[in-house]
Amino acid sequence: MKFTADTKAFLSAMARISPCIPTNTTNLVLYNALFNIKDGILDMTATNFEITATTFINVESEGNTSFCVDQKKLQSIIKNAVAPRFEAEVKDKVVIVQLEKSTYELPLVETNSYPDVSFKTQDGLLEVDGSAFFEALIEAKKFTNTDTLRQFFNVHITNFGGRIEAQATDNFTGYLNSITDCKDQEFSLLIPNRCISFFETVHFDEASLKMGYNGNSLLVKDDITQVSIILTDSEFPKIHMVFPEDDRFTSKFECDKTSLIGAINRLSVVYGTTNDKIIRLDFSNDMSIISSNDTSMNTSGKEYVPGTHTGDNFSIGFNASYFLRGIQYIDSDLLEIHMISPKMGIILKDENRTVLVMPSLLKD
Repeated sequence: MKFTADTKAFLSAMARISPCIPTNTTNLVLYNALFNIKDGILDMTATNFEITATTFINVESEGNTSFCVDQKKLQSIIKNAVAPRFEAEVKDKVVIVQLEKSTYELPLVETNSYPDVSFKTQDGLLEVDGSAFFEALIEAKKFTNTDTLRQFFNVHITNFGGRIEAQATDNFTGYLNSITDCKDQEFSLLIPNRCISFFETVHFDEASLKMGYNGNSLLVKDDITQVSIILTDSEFPKIHMVFPEDDRFTSKFECDKTSLIGAINRLSVVYGTTNDKIIRLDFSNDMSIISSNDTSMNTSGKEYVPGTHTGDNFSIGFNASYFLRGIQYIDSDLLEIHMISPKMGIILKDENRTVLVMPSLLKD
């Protein structure tokens, strides 16, 4: 059976399911995508068992059929097309793609060997601005890791204090993003960090976007794409317990965020060769002195950042990478660093975000 499709539309649809194709798996069928043509609609689906996506385009076809073929190879072939439309013929064991000056033949996989990819109904709705939700997910992913506790692999979406909140931690930093008000619904969604990259590459139509969840999945869809992500079955740490209350802070330093980031980046010529990447912050009334010392290379450096300091005066150290990560996601030109003591985490915040950065031990 032959069908023709718009080249640009086909490649756009393939890009929406491509993040679901694994790069390394022993289950070889997952390298393939499932295609169904019915009444002039071509549905395409891909899964890696953890994340499943389906989308569709309009095609011209001689009839209805289903076939299963290597997704990346087919996508690479169609990228060679110059004409606005291409033709393909589905036979018993192969699909033949006809381009302007070339012909490609790919073997088919039995469609009944492809996993069941039916989408379950949702138990609850997430009534949230899509762009704010995806931005929070992508930011929170930066505060996760993959080398300690299983819970730290995830971004936690939950109802906290009547707000939908994104939470993440890697045991050295913590991230809270209060996204929007929500109803009195109770939910706790642990989204694996490796699945969040889907939303970095695939964009949804805000006008038709719907999000929800059921017992074990996050469900996201718009008019043309539907995605299901299997949630982690675990309990997220009670992260709010390690964020200090405002009345505990004894020291505050205010400065221009860009100036502070620039100073820390320039010091990387010193700390960049060390394992712990320690920087030290000392304060006076009108500035912070940021320094780093690499004794193995007999190298040291100091940067002076203008600002305003109030409260207790002490020195405090940080891993530069963790400190920079926390700073860069604060949406404010004026940065406030709230401190308690050299041994307790600091707080950075803007209107919606609160970031905790744990200090590092200074070697005086």
